[in-house]
Amino acid sequence: MSGPETRAVDQVAADIIAADVAATGQMGRPVKVSDTAYRETGGTGFNWVYLAIGIGTGLIFILGIGFVGGFFGGGTPSPSPTPTASPSPSPSATPSPSPSPGLIGSVAVFDFTREGGICALPDAFSGLFHFESLAGALTLTQLPEEHVTVGTLTPTIPGAGTFSTVGEGDNAGQTYEGTITGTTVSGTHVYTAGGCNDPYSFAGRLYTPFLATPLLGMTPAGFNFLNPDGPTRQLPIGEPARISILALREGYIVQEMLPYRIVMVVGEEMPWDFVIDGAAPGGCVDEFQCYGDSPTFAEADWFAPGQQPVLIAYDPSGQPAAVYAPNGIPIDFVPLGP
Repeated sequence: MSGPETRAVDQVAADIIAADVAATGQMGRPVKVSDTAYRETGGTGFNWVYLAIGIGTGLIFILGIGFVGGFFGGGTPSPSPTPTASPSPSPSATPSPSPSPGLIGSVAVFDFTREGGICALPDAFSGLFHFESLAGALTLTQLPEEHVTVGTLTPTIPGAGTFSTVGEGDNAGQTYEGTITGTTVSGTHVYTAGGCNDPYSFAGRLYTPFLATPLLGMTPAGFNFLNPDGPTRQLPIGEPARISILALREGYIVQEMLPYRIVMVVGEEMPWDFVIDGAAPGGCVDEFQCYGDSPTFAEADWFAPGQQPVLIAYDPSGQPAAVYAPNGIPIDFVPLGP
């Protein structure tokens, strides 16, 4: 997801929504519809999407809190503790400028849980965040509010690291401290606006493991997951899973790259090795997103402590196109290659 080319955020959001609508109908559960689908169905569905667009330097600001609450949470959007939201700029039709050499980053969704405090704030909410780092300096931006905290990012082993940021100006005193392990993020946040001093814990998922080696950390696409009940943050375990490959970079056409080899590696085992080729029961929502169903249920043992499962989509040339590594990436992990 790092790199000079990033797709327009409104198109990425629309693709994810369309995939949810299509996959929901095909999996036989009530369909959540987008604004367009809501109008096209004559208002027969619940209009649940509220998009807020933001464009960053070389990385996607995917969408707003309402969409996070609906797509990522699978339920009613939770309010952000931020009192006001800054207007987001309109999406640009021109390519994003090339970042400085060494610039890395990703987008993550955080789920917050309140741990204390006395202010009138929500006990739980979800938020979208943009990581951007250069030479150890980190800018962490909450979207769509565009609230910025700055600090440091310290890689530890490939695919993992720690970070700490502090707000400035209107966000002075607000802090985020956390760890990154593959595509998993966790940590603590202190909300200080309006005289508050309320602590939250958070956990979430990155779209790309951007602290990994460039081959794994700068892939042009990412994964989305659904189970029979709706979109899920992590890969569903012990139940049907629909796996979607979503383009993240400008000019990357998923449909043109078919077929993708989808491999799950757990230690020395390879329990999944199947293909997403656009054929039924899978398919393509559009040129930017295609999906398929896992051949078996993912097993809890794959994700047990000490295990480091890695799900990778390989393009026809054998290059990694999307990576999901919730427990981190094994130090000796080597992609399959051509």
